[in-house]
Amino acid sequence: MDAFVLQIHPKKEYRLYDALWHFPTGTHEIILGEGNKPKPRLLQGRSVYLWEAGGRDLVGRGTVLNEKKPLPMPDWQRAFSLSPQGPDPTTPRSVINVNLRLDPPLSRARIQQDPILADATFFRNRTNPTGTVFYVKGETAGALDRLIDTERRRAGGFAEEMPAQYLDAVGEADWDGLFDPNYAQDARKRQLREIAIRQGQPQFRRTLLRAYERRCAITSTDVADVLEAAHILPYLNEKRNHVSNGLLLRADVHTLFDLGLIAVGQDLEILMAASLRATRFGAELSTRRLRIPKDPSCQPNPEALKIHREQSRITGN
Repeated sequence: MDAFVLQIHPKKEYRLYDALWHFPTGTHEIILGEGNKPKPRLLQGRSVYLWEAGGRDLVGRGTVLNEKKPLPMPDWQRAFSLSPQGPDPTTPRSVINVNLRLDPPLSRARIQQDPILADATFFRNRTNPTGTVFYVKGETAGALDRLIDTERRRAGGFAEEMPAQYLDAVGEADWDGLFDPNYAQDARKRQLREIAIRQGQPQFRRTLLRAYERRCAITSTDVADVLEAAHILPYLNEKRNHVSNGLLLRADVHTLFDLGLIAVGQDLEILMAASLRATRFGAELSTRRLRIPKDPSCQPNPEALKIHREQSRITGN
């Protein structure tokens, strides 16, 4: 879908990057003006890329909730404005729900390395960067989103095949501010609850522990405390808790399996993403095959393994 770039200059109008990292608890909304010559204007429901001119470049992404209406700037934002004493409440502004903050920002130079983005229209008005809105065609927006995800993986140290959904989950955790040293007891309870959920529903996990003789189906690890009940196809209801839709996996292997960086081949060989094969960990698993239960009724469903394999991030599978 077509989108927009909103460029704001920190020395002429507003310190956008700083504001994105100081949202009050419970909101991701920011109210911004579109400058004196917004052509075209932002459209409600469209994606908007947030650009801080003058060096930082692409700093975030969001969705337009309300188009250019007479709105006052919220009190918390005034600290980042060049008019902290309070803006005119009749100034036309747009409400943007920010769903991504980029740290580090994505530079103009890096963006222009992409052949689709090299001549993007939002690079053409360098002499008028203040509050300028640029229209972005769908193909260009798609290329920009792909580049954003690539740089997020690189900045976070994640594999190239890491799904964008996982990057979004990491971003959501960043928004939530999960770490608070003043609530150590509650945090510990939450951590234990998360471990329990991760290990799987008790009955489902007990069944898999028996079926796989309390050893990881891939690594043969026999430390029960780190073994988890992994669903081959994601859990939707109790029917998906059948043992044939499960594998007993070590915690780290479970994570890689859920992310589609590890899959099981037709002959039960372990398949891995290219980035994982290049590691010592991957080398150790490259010659392994899936251990299956002796009881045929407990063995993993071949069709479920096939669907997981086809949905994985592994090429040539």
